[in-house]
Amino acid sequence: GKWTAVDSPTNVMLNVVEVVSPDVAYACGLMGMLLRGQGDAWRPIEHDATEESFVAMASFQGRLYLSDGNTVFLLEEDESLTPVDFGDGQSREVGHLHAAHGALWAFGPQLIMRTTDGANWIEAEST
Repeated sequence: GKWTAVDSPTNVMLNVVEVVSPDVAYACGLMGMLLRGQGDAWRPIEHDATEESFVAMASFQGRLYLSDGNTVFLLEEDESLTPVDFGDGQSREVGHLHAAHGALWAFGPQLIMRTTDGANWIEAEST
């Protein structure tokens, strides 16, 4: 295919892209930058949740999850970011998020967790 350049509303490095529908995608990166793209138009999503760089993002059950490595966030309908509750009031170091086969997986140093409903998280037992 043919690649086409589009204007970006930021000059910071973006390192994760998540396509959530044929017309809508999100990109995130350094300094807490989060963009929403529709077609060729991209706009920043303003938030005050973190200034850390986003390292992971995944779409699960129509909702977008992001991680800055220290906290996993959920993008709300009003475009605010709220920390994900893993069920014990603690944040988790998560460097990778992956959604597949009816589950959202969160991976970090010595951590593997999953949810099938976005609310109840199960930590994998270590061997």
